[in-house]
Amino acid sequence: MFGRSEYKKKMEERRKKAYDRVYKLHQKATFLFYVNDAYIERYEGTDYVKLEGEVAKGKGRRKDSFELYDCEGRKKAGITMEEMYCGTDSVEEIEEDNRRIALYPREQDVPYQAGDMICKF
Repeated sequence: MFGRSEYKKKMEERRKKAYDRVYKLHQKATFLFYVNDAYIERYEGTDYVKLEGEVAKGKGRRKDSFELYDCEGRKKAGITMEEMYCGTDSVEEIEEDNRRIALYPREQDVPYQAGDMICKF
């Protein structure tokens, strides 16, 4: 019994720290994008990482520098965008009201996954 309550206490502390990191990202970010799906898409014989999701906060431009965070608010990498799509249209900027967003990052070797967050500060 003693070991189990200590384990629960440590897990609760870990969850609280993760929650606090994510909350701080939400507060600080001028742009926040949630990655709902991340997969490889083949185009003209070459594979590219495609990130689909939604903008939760602000505006992001293709030329901006972004930071990629995991679902617990830990930084994974700095990234830039090769292409941005809103629906089927290539765009230079995405914002909160946009739907069906797809991003193609230049950095292909980063371990992207659903649940990640892309931020700009």
